[in-house]
Amino acid sequence: MHNLISNAGKFTLQGEIVVRCIPVDGGGVSISVKDTGVGIAAENIERIFDHYSYLSRSAKSNIAGTGLGLSICRALIKLMSGTITVNSHLGKGSIFTITLPNSPASNASAAVDSKATIPDEDIDR
Repeated sequence: MHNLISNAGKFTLQGEIVVRCIPVDGGGVSISVKDTGVGIAAENIERIFDHYSYLSRSAKSNIAGTGLGLSICRALIKLMSGTITVNSHLGKGSIFTITLPNSPASNASAAVDSKATIPDEDIDR
């Protein structure tokens, strides 16, 4: 979320940034970050998720960053069995939407209840 909100701020020189969080039918959550920034051309949407991606030299020279944020976001969201989508238009802004499922209750409680044990002979080391 930090990366998406930070990017919205970098690319929105005037206008607004709106963050919404809503429940999803069947469980889970949908979180969107909408801005009125510079927007992204349709042909560049997938490129923004590439490692070290910048859409133009001028963007790279004027805006700080490594070009890794969105690729890391997508990888982390995928690890959580979620999705990230982008709806954007040049000169009008972008909406990034993350959808994450509920964690299965059995997995969540198992993670909390599990305890590692150390054999007695390893304690003295």
